[in-house]
This record gives sequence, structure tokens and C-alpha cells, in this order.
Amino acid sequence: MNFLKITFIFLILFIFANQAVFAQETPYKTKHMVEYELNIENKKTINTKVIHKVNIIFNNQKEGLKEVIFKEPVKKIKNLRLLQNEKEQEISQEGSSIIITFKNPIVGKKIEREVKYEYTTPKIFKRIGTTYLLDIPKVEKNESIDDFTLRIILNPQTEFYVLKNLGTLKEENNKRFLEFSYTELKESGNFVILGNEMFYKIKIKYLIDSKKNNFVVLPNIEGRQESFITEISEEPKYISKDYDGNTIFTYPKTEKTKIIEISYLVRVFGNKTPVKNKGRLKTYIKPTKYWDFNKGLPNYYLTSFKIGTTKKEKVSNAYKYVKEYLEYDYKKTNYDFINRIGSENLNDDNKNNAVCLEYSDLLISLLRGMNIPTRELSGIALIEEEEQNTPQMHSWVDYEDNGFWKQVDPTWADTANQDYLNNFDLYHITFLIRGKNSEYPLLPGSYANNKSNEVVDIKILSEIPAKQEVEIQKTILFGMKLYKNPNINYINNIKPYGISMKLSKNTSKFYRVRKVEVPLNTVIPRVLYLLIITPTIGILIFIFFHKRLKGKAEPRKRRVNTIK
Repeated sequence: MNFLKITFIFLILFIFANQAVFAQETPYKTKHMVEYELNIENKKTINTKVIHKVNIIFNNQKEGLKEVIFKEPVKKIKNLRLLQNEKEQEISQEGSSIIITFKNPIVGKKIEREVKYEYTTPKIFKRIGTTYLLDIPKVEKNESIDDFTLRIILNPQTEFYVLKNLGTLKEENNKRFLEFSYTELKESGNFVILGNEMFYKIKIKYLIDSKKNNFVVLPNIEGRQESFITEISEEPKYISKDYDGNTIFTYPKTEKTKIIEISYLVRVFGNKTPVKNKGRLKTYIKPTKYWDFNKGLPNYYLTSFKIGTTKKEKVSNAYKYVKEYLEYDYKKTNYDFINRIGSENLNDDNKNNAVCLEYSDLLISLLRGMNIPTRELSGIALIEEEEQNTPQMHSWVDYEDNGFWKQVDPTWADTANQDYLNNFDLYHITFLIRGKNSEYPLLPGSYANNKSNEVVDIKILSEIPAKQEVEIQKTILFGMKLYKNPNINYINNIKPYGISMKLSKNTSKFYRVRKVEVPLNTVIPRVLYLLIITPTIGILIFIFFHKRLKGKAEPRKRRVNTIK
């Protein structure tokens, strides 16, 4: 008897590079259950345990079927073994092919067999810094597949991000997992990120000259980003905050170009920032240059389209419109200078020349036109496991949602075909916030003169940096505690070189606080110290002599009274 061999080239869903999955017409139906469980063995080694269960119903096998072949997406396969039916089946491997041999050839109609096997491989998840990325490609519709389910097994503490708003978090048999259905897997590619924080090392060479004597330092944003200066070549003359909350370092102006080098550690860990000053929200719904919703395309959208009734509908509709209307111009990113179009100047003639600025400007303008407070965020977005010299700068959007600022990236939503409205990632590093003014402050790394230009170096860190020790000075004034921060960084709630009567709890991943008892004149500036101490000494001297004089006067008064 001539036994048949069938190759199932479609059985494994996860083909790299977002390739579609196709199948030949075959006389069978299949149901698939695939489980991925990430195993982090050490800092350098990660493996994924794959369990694949397939139910196969053969419609009509006349000649007898001896073996089936499953084509896997990886060649590096270890510890391959059957999990059931070992007496009826055998398993072997040739490269990326898994061969299942039936000891008794299959003959007849409506014959059902179950195949279940597992293996480990280092090639499923990609490690990016302290996170793990799974790229799930689209599964094409196939008549041979009745069902296909993917489960990503999660540890109890594992946090995750799904960038297409698909999948359902479930628990079963003491297992916690993220499950994707066949319907969801038919959607275009999806990313799943395991992890809750990313760490970066960034060095920026800022320019100071006769035209520009200040710059923005990387911000600390509650619930989202922590920034810590590890080195600075020259400390600023003044430190201030602007309307949008950016910290500004100011230096004396100079005719010659001066370079100020600052090295940072940055942690990105979330997307929920409370609105601190609600009185300023009115500023973030005003039309301004590049965000003028009373003109051009934004005005056309607001007056001609169904914008929605709830805030959620308004944001979603505007987000979809921006993605569909604009076309990203990849050639434009190679220019040394990018001419910003502005939302009010966008039209059918230039909509194909958009980069991130146009996506952000248009979405900000539309949301402000619907009275939704919105700001621009600028910085860097990347997922490269290497150092980058002057990496491509990026722009995205921050809008107010029920008392919190929430990030959305219409550019990446379009170019990467991911859901950056309902979900976000840990690979966007904020350099500055613009809300009151659409042009200032300048983005770090963007300024240049005829002699030099600013440079940004960035590196993704693969492990959490060791904590540094910082000093906070403590003293007593009239029974009250005073704390001084003698550091260039914000430490807890105290600004650089600032004084506070309260020291909040330390939540930093970059430093631990050491309190040092110091004299009062160390915490308080000398002039202020003299202004406090001198009157205090004068009052004490007055009280002392007043009591002495009063004590001598009272006996004389009593003697006079006695004569009367």
C-alpha cells in the first residue's frame, strides 16, 4: 500500500516578518490551540515553551495516511517531544519541520486524530531592554481551519501592553493568560509587550550662543516618566519652570558657541498622568499657530463631519480621520530641515507629504476644536537594541481624559498599523511638552548654528541601573523641620537647590535618599539667615534687659506705695 504524506504549512500561526499564512486545499479540517510561555533563564538567555495541540478530522482517506508534517516558524527547536498518544505516534524534526508519524496508517472517512507536542526555542520573543516583544502576524482565512486560538501564558505579576486592543485576559486551571481568538488573529499584525518599564541612557550636547542661552532638560512626568541627571559639564545660572511644566536651564549669553553636555538616566513606565493645574486646561483648547481649528482643513472637519457626542467618540473619530487622511512621507525624514505645514494649511495637494508633526498638529487642532484640552509631546520613539547618534526626533499627542493626561500617537498608528489610542508602549521618551505655544521651547537636539549642532546619543539598557545615593540636608528652625536639596535633580518633591518643610516618600528607581543633619546657615542662604537671626537675637536681648529693668523698678514702686 502506498501511504500518503501531508505537509501542513499553515499550522503554526507565528511566521516572522508579518508574513501571511496560506494553505493548500486538503481533505481535512483542523482546530488549533497554541500556548506560548516565556522563560527568562538569566539576563542574557530567554526561551519560549511552545505547546501546540491540533485536532485533525480526515474526510476520506482511501490509500492510508502515514505521516503529517508541521512547518514551524523557527529552526532552533530544543526538547521536542509528544505530550500524548506516544504509543500511536512518533515525532521527529528536520530543520523547521516537525514530522508526526502514525504507527497505524489512517484509512476511512471522518477519522479524527489529536496531535499534541511541545518544544522550546529562543526565537519567539524579542528582548528589548527590560521588556519582551511578541510580534503576532495576521492569519489569512483558510477553509481547512475551523478554529485557531493563541494563549500567552503570564506570571501572576507580569504586566503587559497589547498594541491593537485585542485579546482577552483569562484565568483557567490556576493559569493566567492572554487569549487571542481566530477572529482576532485574522486582523492585521499585533504586538504584545511583556514588562512594565524601560530604562534608557541618554546624552545630549546642548548649544549655548548669543541667540540662545537656555534649554529644556528631560522632564519628570508623574505616572509616566522619570528622568535623572548623572553628569553635567556646567551647572546653570538659573533653573525655572515654564507654563507647560518644562524645566529650563539658563546660562549667561556668550558670543562664542558653548556646548553643555548632560547625561541622563530615563525610566518610562506608564501612561496615566494626573492633571495638576485644572485652571490651565482652558489654555489647551485655544487655537494658535499650526493648531488653528477656525481655518482650513480642521474647520472643514468640525463643520462637515459627524464628530461624535461623547468625548470618547470625538477622540476616536478624530484619530481615525487623521490616520485615513494623511499619508506618511518617508523621503521627508531624510531632510536636514523639515518645513512644518501646520494643520490649517493641510489640503489634498500636500496630505501625502506628512510626517509626525503633521499628524500631531492635525489631531491637536481637531481635539481643541471640540473643547478637548490637548498638548504636543516631542522626543524620541524607538525599539532598537543599539546606540543611536542623533536619532530621528518624533512628535505625538497628549489629551485630557477624565482628569488625566493620556498619550496617543496617530503617526505610529498609521505607519505601524497598531492601536495607539487605547494602548501605548514603553518606547516613547518625552523630551518636552508644548501646549501654550506650538513652537517653543525648542526640542533638545534640534538647534544648530553655523558652527555646530546639538547631538543626542541614546542607548537602551538591558537591566535596571544601580541606585545612586543622594543627600538631603535637614535642619531645625523654631522647632520646624527644613529640608534642602543640594542636587541638580528634583529629589522627591524638592526642586534643585530648593528648600521645603516637607520631604515626600521616595519612589525613584534611580536614587536612594540619605538625610544629613546640618546647621541652619547651611540650609538657608547667608543673607536670609542674617535676616532671620539678627532680629531674633535683638528680640532676645530686648526681652532679657526688659526683665532686668522691670525687676529693679518694682521694689521702688512698692516703697512709694508704703509711704502713702
